[in-house]
Amino acid sequence: MQSSHNLIWKCDLEGNFTFLNSAWETTHGYKVEEMLGRAFSDFQRPEIFERDIIEFTRHLEGGFVKGYETTHIIKDGTEIPLIFNALPLFNSKGEIIGTQGTAFDISKLKQTELKLIQAKEQAEESDRLKSAFLANMSHEIRTPMNGILGFSELLKRPNLSGKKQQKYIEVIERSGNRMLNIINNIVDISKIEAGLMDVNLNESNINEQIEYIYTFFKPEVEKKGIQFFFKNGLPTKQATIKTDREKLYAILTNLVKNAIKYSNEGSIEFGYVLKTGDEVAEQSQKAELEFFIKDTGIGVPKDRQASIFERFIQADVMDKMARQGAGLGLSITKAYIEMLG
Repeated sequence: MQSSHNLIWKCDLEGNFTFLNSAWETTHGYKVEEMLGRAFSDFQRPEIFERDIIEFTRHLEGGFVKGYETTHIIKDGTEIPLIFNALPLFNSKGEIIGTQGTAFDISKLKQTELKLIQAKEQAEESDRLKSAFLANMSHEIRTPMNGILGFSELLKRPNLSGKKQQKYIEVIERSGNRMLNIINNIVDISKIEAGLMDVNLNESNINEQIEYIYTFFKPEVEKKGIQFFFKNGLPTKQATIKTDREKLYAILTNLVKNAIKYSNEGSIEFGYVLKTGDEVAEQSQKAELEFFIKDTGIGVPKDRQASIFERFIQADVMDKMARQGAGLGLSITKAYIEMLG
């Protein structure tokens, strides 16, 4: 009994422990001597004990208790889950003088059960999101292809005016760029997954990059009636840093594109500030640059804030069609940020 990993016990009719094996010390944190003579109720919350005493008595009337699940409070104040098996304890005259039995600590089993439930929920969520993504990707690829093929066909029409011709060519160009962006994103995420994406560190003026992105997106933002601002935290002469220029450009571009996509009114601002710790730094101090983007768009619910950086996921993706985009931009952004340290 002393070498058993199972908890072995005996109690008198008042529920006080009269025998405990050494396994109780391992699970409960008390010495056996500290527990002997104490009651079951000393190791349980009152509502749990009241429930257990009724159930135990009812089961013991049938001769035994088998597989009864309950909880005990151990020395550090935490609760552990236990399964009890019990039998009446008789004296030589056949009179019941208490109970005896075994118990098993099922903490690991409960943890495994919880992990399985979480894994099942994640698998179901992943399956649902995958279905939504496939529907979205199908739409994403078909839409520009329809634009390219449809307007190419229209260009074949005789007596087409120059104005209409230019309009059709613009639609084909936009559709081609959208298709190319999807393909580039898929290629990039594949390279990242395969570990084939290299980091090329060179000197780059970040003010020039910020201003270029601002100029590039300004017409699109203003077309939506949204205000657009940028903020540089350093004078242009002091704004040269060592980084992967293309990856920094991709990071900022993806974030600005997201802000535009999910904002229909208000403003968008992006840029960087010079910081040291929690305070804004003097330029002479050793500091770091904190990049930011803020917008008055739809926002991201708290329960989606971690998942939007996963592949193929959008903040508002449901079983219905998501917004334009493959859901790869933020995943690529996160990967690049991690690659750059």
